[in-house]
Amino acid sequence: LGVIFGATALTIHGEMHFSPVGFGLQGVSMFCESIKLTLQSHSLSATGRRLDAFTYVLLVAPMVLAVLLSVMLGFCIFWPDRPEALGIPPLAVIIEYRWLLFTNGLLAFAMQISHAAFMKNSSAITFILTGVVMKDVVIVSVCALFLGEELSPSQVIGFCLQLLGVL
Repeated sequence: LGVIFGATALTIHGEMHFSPVGFGLQGVSMFCESIKLTLQSHSLSATGRRLDAFTYVLLVAPMVLAVLLSVMLGFCIFWPDRPEALGIPPLAVIIEYRWLLFTNGLLAFAMQISHAAFMKNSSAITFILTGVVMKDVVIVSVCALFLGEELSPSQVIGFCLQLLGVL
């Protein structure tokens, strides 16, 4: 973990602006994610509930849907002048994009199954380290290769050390 932390510190480049709201949202997000991973690890482990990946997703998906619908309903009630992007799309738009939405739903389902299967066969720490590090490396690589973003030598070394730290 120390190698990954040090390597991540190398990848930070440029001026940083502290945002208390962003920091608070990130903290709440990390807290919720850690609770989710702890419960997922316990539910899938041999010492916990011993659920398989499909059963886990079958149990969790309706709860996630309830939370998302509650947030949407809260937006509708308590924020009537919200931006159009945060509203419920008209039925005609949903019908127009039905195949795209259906395919997106299938991919999301497959991702949830693969996450649960990976978690069942490894640990929450391994899941977090591989997910965070690989996501960072892919985002930066795509930006560097396709969008022309420049990387300093210390950033390249930092990302290489992150990958080595996970392995």
